[in-house]
Amino acid sequence: ASLLKPCWSLAEGLMDREQPGSYNQALMELGATVCTPQSPSCGSCPVREHCRAYAMQEAGTARAGEGGAEGSAEGSACVLVTDFPAKAVKKPPVDHSFAVAVAVVEEENGAED
Repeated sequence: ASLLKPCWSLAEGLMDREQPGSYNQALMELGATVCTPQSPSCGSCPVREHCRAYAMQEAGTARAGEGGAEGSAEGSACVLVTDFPAKAVKKPPVDHSFAVAVAVVEEENGAED
């Protein structure tokens, strides 16, 4: 939640207000063709010099709590572009138990058939 506001502010500052759809389409195409989650093509990325994940990979460093995707060795100094965005740790589901009692009252009908 604390990262959400700065990300939106940054995105709004970069977006062309006249053609927001073009900006969104360009980001989607970049993610679908160049910056793919499993096999990013950093060498041909047009925004590589602005990419924080790429810079951290090249430096081989990361601050604690950044990167660390499921496939990375914990405590490893090696940071890969594929470690970003960091995967959120999901909370286990809450287990609820309920007790239910049903009482059935049968009335005896005194009328004879």
